[in-house]
Amino acid sequence: MRVCVGTFVQEYKQVLDLMQSNILDTDIAAHLRKMNDIQQMGKDGYDATNSDHHKLMCSLLMTSCDISNTCKEWDTAKSIAEMIYREFFTQGDLEKALGGTPSEMMDHDKAFIPTQQIGFMDSIAGPVFKVLGQLLPSASAAYTALTDNQQRWEQLRKEGRRTH
Repeated sequence: MRVCVGTFVQEYKQVLDLMQSNILDTDIAAHLRKMNDIQQMGKDGYDATNSDHHKLMCSLLMTSCDISNTCKEWDTAKSIAEMIYREFFTQGDLEKALGGTPSEMMDHDKAFIPTQQIGFMDSIAGPVFKVLGQLLPSASAAYTALTDNQQRWEQLRKEGRRTH
């Protein structure tokens, strides 16, 4: 009986550790610390026998799920971005009310959503979905959708339109 209980406890701990790791992988700062290794894995290919590759792939998948709104159909992607910025602006207004200075992306007087979105796609989302497509060719459609949406944000930027 002890072996069964010990095995169960060990497996339970492994599941909890994996859940914690997956949750932390939705933190962009944590993701950025791993991105060089993820990109190298994208160049070298995924090795299913390599435990580091398994962890990096899990991280890549969690991040890609977390930021998948950038790859959705344009109207949906734009609507989600606008919703996110409304939340940012609410936070920024609260910071201003408390005498603070919010970051540019949280200040509705300073943030220009198309430029912010293009920057996010260039620095965060684009590299994620590019590597994902390298490792899982069937997922390359997400990168294509992202670049299509990036061109639409660029058009809004050129027109000087914040959104709508």
